[in-house]
Amino acid sequence: MAGCVFVAALACGACDYDPETGRDSSAVNGWIVVNNLSAKDAEIFIDAEPVGTVEAGQSTTFEGTYAGERELRADATDGSAWWGPVRVTLEKGSVHTWNLEEAAE
Repeated sequence: MAGCVFVAALACGACDYDPETGRDSSAVNGWIVVNNLSAKDAEIFIDAEPVGTVEAGQSTTFEGTYAGERELRADATDGSAWWGPVRVTLEKGSVHTWNLEEAAE
């Protein structure tokens, strides 16, 4: 199996392939910045896939192949609230900022 990862990295050439995550950061074409302005920690979902957690009062930037239409959703980590879903369209190379205000409960 390690040989497969090695071959994939070689085939990638000069890309920024990370064998631990399986991601090629050279393929990044969009960024989503989440500003959690609420008092609750939130788990972030992009296109129904969990991508990480943003603590209350903090900001986090998610980078990926996000150009195109995307659906954003967030759930309070304690299960008490949610935000979204919100549909956004990102141009290649663009940054979208999503502010999580007080949550719907």
